[in-house]
Amino acid sequence: MKKLIILWILVFPFVSKAQVGDEIRTFIDSTEFYMDNGRRLLMQKLQEDNIKKVLEIQTFLDETARRSSYNAFSYGEELCLAMLTNQWETAEKIIGAYEDLRYPDYPVQYSILTSLYTMLKENHETLSMQCDNSTIDNEVKAILRLLIYYVNANKVSEEYYKRLDNIYLSYKPLAYEAFLEGFLPRRKIYGSMGIALGGGATMPNGGFGNYYKPGGDFFLTIDGKVKQAYFAFAMHSGNMKLMESFEIESPFEGTFNEGYKFSYLNVGGRFGYLMLRNKYFHLAPYAQISYSGLYSDEFDSESEEEEYYDMNAFSVGPGIHAEIKLFEFEDNTYGYYGNTTMHAVSLMFGGGYNFNLGFARPEIKGNSIYFDAALVIRFGGM
Repeated sequence: MKKLIILWILVFPFVSKAQVGDEIRTFIDSTEFYMDNGRRLLMQKLQEDNIKKVLEIQTFLDETARRSSYNAFSYGEELCLAMLTNQWETAEKIIGAYEDLRYPDYPVQYSILTSLYTMLKENHETLSMQCDNSTIDNEVKAILRLLIYYVNANKVSEEYYKRLDNIYLSYKPLAYEAFLEGFLPRRKIYGSMGIALGGGATMPNGGFGNYYKPGGDFFLTIDGKVKQAYFAFAMHSGNMKLMESFEIESPFEGTFNEGYKFSYLNVGGRFGYLMLRNKYFHLAPYAQISYSGLYSDEFDSESEEEEYYDMNAFSVGPGIHAEIKLFEFEDNTYGYYGNTTMHAVSLMFGGGYNFNLGFARPEIKGNSIYFDAALVIRFGGM
């Protein structure tokens, strides 16, 4: 007897595992069967324009899935089905319930969303007319017409943004903003970032111009444009030749001879307004706040204390920025709602006037005019 008990203890785990395996192999999820087959049948009846049968199948699948705490259809599928079956009041309720909590979607193997979008596209004119003739809220009509337009176009275009902006302007406050912000492509932010490399020139005037010749310099700018706002980091770096020798006694003794090249640096921020902005040309007046330095490390290049600054100035002044598009190209590595990002290569040029406050020698006080030109890579297009 003891031997039989011991044998049973040893064998039972393997028997139990085998029974569980058999149960798993023979288990059939009837809900999964109904979901996949039902969705196939629904699409067949929809293509046959048998709306009554479509609605019957949809109701049956909804009830079946919710017994397992699931939704039979995704949010997008429910909305498309309501539109394709001329159930515009139902579509209005679905849009209004965008932020409501939902059961999770049933993990089906047979997806129908792409097929529904195709049917929306094929019937876009009829659906637009049915929507216009329905008794739903005018704001919902405008939103659904926009959805139909977007599905038919299969991309986000300038016309799409125009229609979307019209909705925001026509209905204040928006009752269905959550749907617009969450389900449809959002309003376009007219923004871009540009990196420009080029050259420039700085022309001193006043006492500054009596002691230094105009100098060429390297020019770098990184800018941003959002709607009509223009802001940039800009740098001019080069040198200026001394026109007249002079001696210094502080912070150390030394002589700078005529023709000596002082290093010149101007770096700061630009803040402006795009008074003209289109796909081909930008024009923006701006104010620049910057640092200007004219210095030499002739005597000791390792110690800032023995660098001599003939100008160590805070500079401020007006300027003008202009940019002409040369060509643009698509970035196909990233898409957003069927849209691709546009980039541009452009030519920028401009100039300005700096009021300089801070010179080592009173006799060289003066201001400066600068010019710049550069090739720009603009991310986000013009």
